Amino acid sequence: MNTINSKKEIFNKNDKFELIDVMKFICAIFIVGIHSGIVSNENSSIQWYIENIIFRIAVPFFFIASGFLFGKKYLKDKNRLKENSIKQVKRLLIPFIFWSLILLPYVIITEIKFDGNIVLFALKILRLNLFNGYHIWFVLALIVAICIDYIFLKKNKMKLAIFFSIILYSIALLGNSYYFLIEGTQIQYIIDIIIKIFTMVRNGIFVGFPLFTVGICVAFYENKIYRISNTKLYILLIFFILTQILEVTFIRGKNYKDDHSIFVSIIFIATILLIICIKNKNIRFKRINTTLLRNLSTGIYYMHIPVKWYVSLLIPSMGDWSIFLIMIFVTIIANIILLRINNKYINLLIK
Repeated sequence: MNTINSKKEIFNKNDKFELIDVMKFICAIFIVGIHSGIVSNENSSIQWYIENIIFRIAVPFFFIASGFLFGKKYLKDKNRLKENSIKQVKRLLIPFIFWSLILLPYVIITEIKFDGNIVLFALKILRLNLFNGYHIWFVLALIVAICIDYIFLKKNKMKLAIFFSIILYSIALLGNSYYFLIEGTQIQYIIDIIIKIFTMVRNGIFVGFPLFTVGICVAFYENKIYRISNTKLYILLIFFILTQILEVTFIRGKNYKDDHSIFVSIIFIATILLIICIKNKNIRFKRINTTLLRNLSTGIYYMHIPVKWYVSLLIPSMGDWSIFLIMIFVTIIANIILLRINNKYINLLIK
């Protein structure tokens, strides 16, 4: 009997995973740290390891946590899979379109040269926003992941989803951190074609779907998570942190594509952290509004790149740490003000 497809989970509608909310906020800060450049000096061993062992946890955690919460909704009422999927996609499309438009002037000014052909110019902008989209790539990747996993959940074929996830994520590894392994081979030719089409492998097909699927699988096995001792989880976490150290040491100085952000061990680290958050869901932060932290994490993510870009245009010589602090300060203050306004249309863009 298919364990994944037949497993019934206990869904408590009062479930509130405050540790996940806290972790999301921390991950948002990590992402701002990466994009501000405070840990992006490859010549510095300290920055290299901080970026690739600590800060790089952020994006996988966001994907896997999103998949887990999506899986929880599915298990609560499988008959509403289509309704919930459409609702979630619509919910993500609104901020994706809005923030893409906010970024558009900067993209036109700095990234794309006008060669006299309006149609080609428009197509270049569209391609850049769809397949790259800077930090907004994550939102589109999440939409793609939901659509793909919807098909597998509808067909009750999650084992097949896992199989394809492994293949697609392997392609992502070769098209990113492990590109040096395929240089001079026929596989390089295939990977180069994929990168030429999509501009990068960090998208919903090769990264979003596999990681989102991991989160759904965590939801399917949630009842077994509570049987795992915290000691075992911490031992596993330490083990995969050590393998991540070995992994980033191995790839350092070697040729890569895009941003050397895709690893093997990082999936296990992010998944174990999520499991720790789930298992310890009874932990409550009496003096911390974790719902606010969750909302801030989303708003910070959406806002931080526009803040960085437009501040950089005004003050080009600003240092990385100055940019980082401004990005954190401006995005947190702006989001708190906007959340206090509590307008339903504004909330759609930042929550």
